[in-house]
Amino acid sequence: MKEGYRFVDCDMHIMEPIDLFDKYLDSAFKTRVTSAMRPTDSGSTGMRRRPLWFFDGTPTSNDGNVSQYNRTRGPLVSSRANQNVMFAVERGYDAEAQVMGMKMEGVDIAVLFPTAGLSFLGRDNMDPQLSAAICRAYNDWLHDFTQYSADQLKMAAMLPIHDVNLACRELHRCVRDYGAVGAFVRPNYVNAAIGIRPIGIRCTACCRTSMCRSASMKGRDRIIRRSSPALARTGSCATWRATLPRCSSR
Repeated sequence: MKEGYRFVDCDMHIMEPIDLFDKYLDSAFKTRVTSAMRPTDSGSTGMRRRPLWFFDGTPTSNDGNVSQYNRTRGPLVSSRANQNVMFAVERGYDAEAQVMGMKMEGVDIAVLFPTAGLSFLGRDNMDPQLSAAICRAYNDWLHDFTQYSADQLKMAAMLPIHDVNLACRELHRCVRDYGAVGAFVRPNYVNAAIGIRPIGIRCTACCRTSMCRSASMKGRDRIIRRSSPALARTGSCATWRATLPRCSSR
C-alpha cells in the first residue's frame, strides 16, 4: 500500500537461479540442458552474470537474433547504475528480496514473469517435448518461489509454443495444481507461424486472464496486428480472451 492505495503490479519480473534446471528439470532431458555457470552461494549477481543456458547446444543468448527488435542489455548493477537493488543482489534475487522490493515500492500483489526465461522458447525447430519440459521446470520452480508469500506473489505460467496441445495441458496443470492467475507466450514467429493465436484459442478459457509478452511493446503490437485484427482493435489481451471459445482439452 502506498499513500492509502493498494497496488497490483501485473508485469513484475523475477531473476531465475542458475540451478533451476538442475533441481527442477525432468531427468530424461537433463543431458540436453547445460549451463555456462556453476551454482554459487551468492546466486545470480547481476545482468552481466545472469545464468546462460544451452538447449541442445544452442545458447539462450541467441534470442537477440530472433527477436523483432534486437537490443543490448547493460548491467543491472554497476558503479553508474541503480544501487538500490543491492539488497536483491546480495540475496541472489530470492523470494524474500522480491517481497522486500515490493514493500519498498508500495506494491501489494505482483504477477510474476521471467527475465532470462523470456528467451527460452523463441526459436525454430525446437523439440516440442523439450519445450514442454522446460516450461514444466520453470513453472514448478516459480510455484515454489511464490510460496514464500502466496498472498502477494502470483504466478503467470510459461507455455510451450511448439505444440498447442502440450501448451493447453501445461496451462491446465498450472491453474489446477498451482493456482496460476495467468499465462504467457512469446508472440515471436516460431516455425514460420505466430504462437499466440492458436494457443490462445485452445487454452485461455482455463485461466481467468491471458497475458502476452514480447521483446518489446512495439514488436508485440506489430505481431498482434498481423495475427489477430480483432485483438489489435481492442489493444487488450484480456478483451481478446473474452471472445474465445472454451478449451476442450482438459
